[in-house]
Amino acid sequence: MDIEADILEIDALVEKAKQAQAVYEAQGSQKTFDLACQAVAWALMKPEHNSSLSKLAVQKTGLAMQRIKRERTIIKRLAYCAI
Repeated sequence: MDIEADILEIDALVEKAKQAQAVYEAQGSQKTFDLACQAVAWALMKPEHNSSLSKLAVQKTGLAMQRIKRERTIIKRLAYCAI
């Protein structure tokens, strides 16, 4: 595991995301942002996405169990989408 390479990769991704966010914010409205967030939340609810993200979280952090992570993620997404 090369921590420095991982950090550089994350920094580059964050910078790219910030640039994309600036463009998105300049062209959008609050309603558009809300709909985009809901779309992401619902996409994460799909079992194949939720399961792989839960597995990755457990692998990377060593915390909890995949089943528990998956269930918590579902609860959080449902709570957000209900807003």
